[in-house]
Amino acid sequence: MRYPAQFKKTAINGRSIVIGLICVSLICFTEAYNDYYINNTWLAAHHFPIVAAFLLMILVLGVNIFAKLTRFFSPLKASELITIWCMMIVVASLPTLGLAAYMLPTLVGLTYYATPENEWIELFHHHLPEWLIPRGT
Repeated sequence: MRYPAQFKKTAINGRSIVIGLICVSLICFTEAYNDYYINNTWLAAHHFPIVAAFLLMILVLGVNIFAKLTRFFSPLKASELITIWCMMIVVASLPTLGLAAYMLPTLVGLTYYATPENEWIELFHHHLPEWLIPRGT
């Protein structure tokens, strides 16, 4: 039986978004703690984000098998797992070398390295919004 286009189910549903957001939050917290506090192995600064693969394995081998055995809730479908995986790999690089490791020192460095000799305050600071960088006294 054919259904009109507006009645077709999509891969992106509320359950996959909520689980994806939980996984993304775990990735951001774990990476920041692991990379900057413990100074351990980079979990997502490689071409393959280890932490995202680990969470996907937990979802497939842990949550889905538990759901099939207990029938407490329906297991995650492949389309939901793909949605969750895409959310995780997009966000995996943000707390590490993809964004935070370069952006934060650059923003602080504009004020920290400004001296009367290089005149950075006069040259650059009036082009930047007040909320973007810390202003020295």
